[in-house]
Amino acid sequence: GTQLTLTRLDQGNTPAVPGMETEQTRVGQDGTFTFRDVPPGQYRVMARGAVRDPNAPDNGRGGRGGGPGGQGGPGGFGPGGRGAGILQVLWGSADVNINGQDISGVAITLQEGMTLSGRIQFDGSGVPPTDLTTVRINLTPRGANQQAMDFGPTPPPTIDASGHFTIKGVLPGKYTLTAGIGGGPFGGGGAAGGGGAARAGGGGG
Repeated sequence: GTQLTLTRLDQGNTPAVPGMETEQTRVGQDGTFTFRDVPPGQYRVMARGAVRDPNAPDNGRGGRGGGPGGQGGPGGFGPGGRGAGILQVLWGSADVNINGQDISGVAITLQEGMTLSGRIQFDGSGVPPTDLTTVRINLTPRGANQQAMDFGPTPPPTIDASGHFTIKGVLPGKYTLTAGIGGGPFGGGGAAGGGGAARAGGGGG
């Protein structure tokens, strides 16, 4: 089903309300949703839904360990992992100003997630493998608000033997992109230090 997260945008120097840095709920079968007991302020409602392959084993949900079917680390992907079986990721957002009165009729239009693509490169004098399809790619959210939004996995990335990769279904936000092979990280997209930064555009910041 579709999951929604309510995040406060105008926190500033205002003391945080316990439990209200982010709030999550799910959409009902009729498309309606409700957040209760929300303090006044400026908020963003982010929605995320996944279209899954009904023929995928276990509906695409794998284990979280490092072995076969495991997630392979935070934000990681692997055969049978969390992202397996997802055909498409949909997202939408709406900004809401709450001034102490109930608000109804907030409409969120879902659209396809964005695509992040690039190429794996090696730094140093080591000889890279000739087949890079075994590279593990991790896409990790950056920032406290975005890290608090557990929207679940995206479809597994595709990568060819020359190192060109594509990650579909990415929601708007800032991310750290890392890649590794043989148990260790290396620079992704030409960035040194085991990874690089990426930003997906859209309604969320």
